[in-house]
Amino acid sequence: MSITSNLNSSRWIRSQSNTVEKELQKRQKQISHILDYDICASLIFNDTRNIAFVKSIYTKDINLHTDMFPQTIFLNRKTYNSINELIDKKDIIENHHNHNTCPILEGIKSETFIPVFSSNGSTMSLIGCLYLGTYEYKNFPSTLISEDKRINENISDISKLLTLSLAKFEQTFNAINMINIFADILKHKDHFLPNHSHNVANWCKEIGMELGLSYKELDKLYIAGLIHDVGKTMVDYKILNKPGKLTEEEYKIIQKHPIDSYIISKSILGNISEFAGIPEMVKHHHERYDGGGYPDGLKEEEVPFNSYIIGISDAVDAMLSNRAYKKAMPVSAIIRELYKNKGSQFHPRLVDIMVGKLTKAQKQLEETLNHSIILSSLIISFKEDIMILEGSLSNIDGCCYVFKP
Repeated sequence: MSITSNLNSSRWIRSQSNTVEKELQKRQKQISHILDYDICASLIFNDTRNIAFVKSIYTKDINLHTDMFPQTIFLNRKTYNSINELIDKKDIIENHHNHNTCPILEGIKSETFIPVFSSNGSTMSLIGCLYLGTYEYKNFPSTLISEDKRINENISDISKLLTLSLAKFEQTFNAINMINIFADILKHKDHFLPNHSHNVANWCKEIGMELGLSYKELDKLYIAGLIHDVGKTMVDYKILNKPGKLTEEEYKIIQKHPIDSYIISKSILGNISEFAGIPEMVKHHHERYDGGGYPDGLKEEEVPFNSYIIGISDAVDAMLSNRAYKKAMPVSAIIRELYKNKGSQFHPRLVDIMVGKLTKAQKQLEETLNHSIILSSLIISFKEDIMILEGSLSNIDGCCYVFKP
């Protein structure tokens, strides 16, 4: 089941006197009340359909802040499997959540995703989806979509409005695509940290959530985590992967990467108001709390707080990973290292948060590995690429594990 719009509907477009946002809100409200859902949101996909942007949100509860809803959704995360399923099937996807699954918004019990298409002549393209969420378990009344004229008209109008919005999002889409390109280049250049950019971005978001940041700030922090090391694309492969200690000259080259990251990120994001401040966060992620970092030797409150978040996330992921010159450290050793450098390298407040996150993650891992069989991912790192396999991990009599794709 799908709803399409006709791009030749210019007369309808010109007749709209209010902003796209207000028009979307009006139609989302009507759909929400007809179908009896608590939340209705309109999402736009980028060209490669690995990112969704939330264009508009309507909630029945006036006390629910819309900034609790993520503004940018990175679809490569398992959290958003429902949207990926919609993209694959190009049909309505319905989900009911329990303790094993995670909805887009905390507390939601049932979600429905309706694909939105745009057509120009004989060409039809998936441009986004309509999200419906409710705090009670309920089955989606799919027959109403085909039978109720009001719903069809409202979804068709939303399709036209999202088509109008695509042009405004083009610059943002291009910027995100460029970030992903640089992250991919870096993944192939530094073989020991194939997922480092995404890991740092995820740690940043975890810390930001603990600090109570809004979704808009979390999105900025996540993107800053993704792009923090893009300056390393300018560093020679042999230096990045050198198994021994760097020479003084080589270390000076490495120390230039935050400046290059700043220049690249400013070039990509500089004109996008939603991403304001990200280049500065990236530039200072190697500054230390005691002033002994680089590139500017800033200390304490002189350093943007989000730069400290990127810095500790960067350091923890590096310690958790095998490198050319060292093996991955156990969590207990990482915790000791964090406390050792609390108030010198790392911001004191962030050390306590990160230790809490690491302790919780370690406990969850131990509990998970006690299960006889669990869903898991196997990452195989080759010289020129990586392979990720989804499958099951079986515990064989408590003595070994077997992975089955």
